[in-house]
Amino acid sequence: MDNSYLIKMKNLAIGLIANYKVPGSNEGIDFEYASEEMLQGITLSLEATGSRVLHIDANRKVFKKLKSLCDELDLGFNISEGPPSVKDRKSYVPRMLDMLSIPYTGSGKNANRVAGNKALTRQKINGKVNHPGWQLFNRTDQELESLRYPLFVKPVGGGSSIGIEQDSVVYNEGDLRKAAEMLFSISDGQLIVEEYLEGKEYICGMIGDMILPPLEWDLDEIPGKPLVKDRQIKDMCGTYSKTVNSELILNSLAKQAIHAHQSVGASDYSRSDFRSRYNRSVDPLFLEINTMPNLGRGKSMARAASLAGISYEDAVNSVVYSAIVRLSNHSFYRDIFSNRNIEGFSDAYNSAIESAENRDMIEVGGKVYMLLKPKQNIIPIGRPDKMRMVV
Repeated sequence: MDNSYLIKMKNLAIGLIANYKVPGSNEGIDFEYASEEMLQGITLSLEATGSRVLHIDANRKVFKKLKSLCDELDLGFNISEGPPSVKDRKSYVPRMLDMLSIPYTGSGKNANRVAGNKALTRQKINGKVNHPGWQLFNRTDQELESLRYPLFVKPVGGGSSIGIEQDSVVYNEGDLRKAAEMLFSISDGQLIVEEYLEGKEYICGMIGDMILPPLEWDLDEIPGKPLVKDRQIKDMCGTYSKTVNSELILNSLAKQAIHAHQSVGASDYSRSDFRSRYNRSVDPLFLEINTMPNLGRGKSMARAASLAGISYEDAVNSVVYSAIVRLSNHSFYRDIFSNRNIEGFSDAYNSAIESAENRDMIEVGGKVYMLLKPKQNIIPIGRPDKMRMVV
């Protein structure tokens, strides 16, 4: 590209659209909202490309704010969870962005709606991935079908382990009814009851056509040997994450994550969660997909990227590049990006690929993806910026 031409091109104006976490709040939904640390990390990453970043609070006045910025914004970086009182919260802002014809990163309203409902997700991907036996509960006294104890009772929607406790694993009907009653008191009217899996947990994240190195947890190694990752255990998990070394498990996780991503219609990035049966780790079963996984520095997506040698900034900006490539296929948005300086984002994506020296190619649904392998000289402990290099 001619550098003299780049000088004449405007840098992107990006709206970072988020619900802000209230510091010190113990309200459940605040655990899903964006922390100041995450907002700062994303902002600095975007600004490193020369882009101008505007912070937009995704509250009840967000439509008015977005409308006033229609002529100013080139792209929305959407990480909004939506107000607590609206249905399909993660679809709230994408609906408005679509109405205002503002292009944005991440999944659209339909993909977020499906992924935000574990029952809808499993109906969409049925036959393409393996998942535990499950049943949708609409009331506390609903008859249990052909499921075997122990069972795991959890909300049909929501994230950040909201509604998940160690008592969510039940071993008899009395405990099942008690757990269901508790969840019905705080949920939107539906629950998932699934067969509990006693093996290891895994996550597999993806950005564009890059499948990040999956992470693994053996909950038996965590103090107290928790049965599930509730909110407290989730906060500890960074210290106990490991790389997945089995080629069979790596390929199974990658293919299932891609199938889930494609089946719900996700865009740009996502993270799928899995768990194995006891002593059958080569057969991980799909649990759920998150179409808007947390992009904080200390979270699983950043840790997974770091294992491949990808910097936090390159991971964030690769999300934007994936969106630009996707949106540029639409004539309505093509002119926006053809007249903007996007070199910093393409450089970030190319840098990410170059950093991941070891990778396999996987074809799913007629599209080729890169399964990135972890670098052998990185020990995954704690935050990505604190991971140790083996000399």
